[in-house]
Amino acid sequence: MSEELTFATTRLGLLLDQYDTSYAMLRERLDGITDAEYFWEPVAHGWSVRRRAEATTTARGKGEWVFENDGTDPTPAPFTTIAWRLCHVVAGQMTRCDYTFGTKSLSENEIEFPGSAAEALAFLESSHQAWRAGLATLTDADLDVVGLSSYPDGLDTQLPFGPLLWWTNRELIHHGGEIGLLRDLWQFRSQLTKEDQ
Repeated sequence: MSEELTFATTRLGLLLDQYDTSYAMLRERLDGITDAEYFWEPVAHGWSVRRRAEATTTARGKGEWVFENDGTDPTPAPFTTIAWRLCHVVAGQMTRCDYTFGTKSLSENEIEFPGSAAEALAFLESSHQAWRAGLATLTDADLDVVGLSSYPDGLDTQLPFGPLLWWTNRELIHHGGEIGLLRDLWQFRSQLTKEDQ
């Protein structure tokens, strides 16, 4: 007997299903990641998570390890490591979670960024648990509430929550795909030609 598939039919249900499956895919894709892979920089002068004293640009965070981000959108954008991409997703989720369900005060400079792959997985899981617990309290009508998230560095205060949840999902999907590709490149890095490197 095959298992019957069920699908959400409400707007909130669809967005939650999208988030849950995207998170599960990313988390599975991260199994076995090492510190060397987490910090791998195949391109010079990129952004990463580094010790504060080694940061190459403006950095955010309160601990020894900081998230490089000068607050601009440089063109071309710098290459970013798996560490950077993962911490970008988590920091965005953490701040939006806080400004929707929490103290409404968290900034990236108050976040302790992980200095190892194992710590990064715990960082991701902790953020996921908090975000998912908050989302579980919502109703479909909450998707239409403008300002449900009061995060000040963006459009949160001007938009209904539905598009913000969609955007947060999109960030997870987009950067999760990039992380997956970087893991593939890491696995096959010895086969890259000198020209590719």
